[in-house]
Amino acid sequence: IATGRRRKYAIYMAYLTPWFALCVGVLLRDGVERLGRLRSKPWRIAALSRKAALIAVALAGVAYGALLVRQNVRFIREVTNPHVASFEEFARVLRSIVPENVCPASIERPVMWLAFPEFDRCYASIERRMADNVDIDGKDYALILSTRKNPVYIKDPDENYTLLGKMDNTPYGDIRVYYTGTDPRYRTVAPVSYQFFERWRGHVRDDQIAEARPVWSADANELSASARSADAVLKPKGPDMESRESVWLQHSVDLCSVELKPNTAYEVIVDGASSGAGWRLVIFDAATDQLAKQIVIDERQGSQRIEGLFRTFDTSRVTIAARAGTERAGAPLRVARVTIREVGEFTL
Repeated sequence: IATGRRRKYAIYMAYLTPWFALCVGVLLRDGVERLGRLRSKPWRIAALSRKAALIAVALAGVAYGALLVRQNVRFIREVTNPHVASFEEFARVLRSIVPENVCPASIERPVMWLAFPEFDRCYASIERRMADNVDIDGKDYALILSTRKNPVYIKDPDENYTLLGKMDNTPYGDIRVYYTGTDPRYRTVAPVSYQFFERWRGHVRDDQIAEARPVWSADANELSASARSADAVLKPKGPDMESRESVWLQHSVDLCSVELKPNTAYEVIVDGASSGAGWRLVIFDAATDQLAKQIVIDERQGSQRIEGLFRTFDTSRVTIAARAGTERAGAPLRVARVTIREVGEFTL
């Protein structure tokens, strides 16, 4: 029961988990004692009850064991995956943004301290309940925000502080770092910007993305021909591909399969239009089905450009597909062109 990303890290679980374990222990002990009493009973119903209880316990043990094995197999697969993002990489980039002699502070993310263990005496984790006592204006702090929105209980950092750098699409969210002091060395520094690959290793700078060059492109007619060739995908899904001006997708379809360089960063650009919500663009490794990128398409209607950064893995072929993410995706999605730009090798 005590599982899940958030529940395990909540402070109160340190008290509830041992209490729950004690309750389970008491229940098991009482159950074993009750089964022992049934053995000495001469009644036929007592023997049947004991057998039924033993069968139930055995089935519960088998089910629990199967879940435990599945959990550990998945855990081992994740920790041994060489492409999964690491905290060391995240911390290294974050430390490169924070000036060497400036104490870091974070908004509601005390785990950020793990990247700055030498600042344990001055590091501050600011919570909403501390709003009345926050005193960082004009002092040498590097304020770390892990959200696109500015907290309402502190001064607007975009207006009052100096942006040092950004880290987007990290495993810990979108990170911004501001300098709150008055030292002119840091107030005049040019901000740096990095793009990560969410749960996968590697990152690139924004200037690398700006210099990316197109390496593949297909218009609506080419996409229609490519999609039609995948009969196994099209027939059960039932998409309408009759329009020559665009690709109309009613449910889900693989748009194209592209040969790219392994372990390289790319940007995908999709020009199209949507008349409804619930669609998402997915990019995955064609050989292993490993998901490289998922982009939720804007719910607004009309023409729009969808952009996203992804990386390839050890194999070079990727598949780009449109998927109906929710039951609300009943309206068609029109895709007019897909373009892939090569950003280049990423930094680990």
